[in-house]
Amino acid sequence: MKATQEKIPRCHTEPEPKVRWITRIEELEPVREDWLRLETSVRGRTIFSSYDYAVPWYRNYGGPRGKPLVGLARLGDRLAGVAACAVWDGTLGRV
Repeated sequence: MKATQEKIPRCHTEPEPKVRWITRIEELEPVREDWLRLETSVRGRTIFSSYDYAVPWYRNYGGPRGKPLVGLARLGDRLAGVAACAVWDGTLGRV
């Protein structure tokens, strides 16, 4: 039996999210207000996803080997999601 692909109708008309990646701590300050606004609209979030946790973490624990990698997903002008990650240079141990 051959599988067919059907187009699934979209239930909403919002545009596709556009993602911008930030790689420097200094680039986070301009998105602070949008990030804080997003936090208030998300139920069940943890402290680890907050702006007030992420920025000091990058400054104090990122160190010389770690760099921020923060994805900002926007729907139009509205911040719709944040992925706070880090790029770490080095190895975890000997294999």
